[in-house]
Amino acid sequence: MAVLRRGAEAELVEAEWLGREAIIKRRVPKGYRHPELDSKIRAQRTKNESRLMLEVRNIGVDIPVIYDIDVYNAEITMERVFGPRIKDLLNTLPDEEARAVARKIGEITALLHSNDFVHGDLTTSNMLMRGDGVICMIDFSLGEKTDSVEKKGVDLHLL
Repeated sequence: MAVLRRGAEAELVEAEWLGREAIIKRRVPKGYRHPELDSKIRAQRTKNESRLMLEVRNIGVDIPVIYDIDVYNAEITMERVFGPRIKDLLNTLPDEEARAVARKIGEITALLHSNDFVHGDLTTSNMLMRGDGVICMIDFSLGEKTDSVEKKGVDLHLL
């Protein structure tokens, strides 16, 4: 299993799930934390992110399909979405198409915020363009359900 990306909290690993190409988001242990505390923190964050992703899918936001949640190992196995990050795509598009993508991002953000969800790291690096043109939102690790106007404002500021 090849590591595709490493972040501060997790790594993304290629995988296969029942014959489908998949990604495993694995929260890596932190050596500076007591092992028991680290295990609890990673498990809680895995549960929170998984729950949020499923709730967001229920309001109509496209996210990778979750195949499995392993709280004990702090892993989420999900659909591997093929397509460029919006960050890499935007500057290659003609102005009219770029505006249409930006409009769609605004609609997704409005849907999230009107249902009291914040992404927490709402950047074009956390959005993928599927082959059919649908924008798929990824990495809800900093997200939460809240009616905080300030937190929604932070989402908008990050964009």
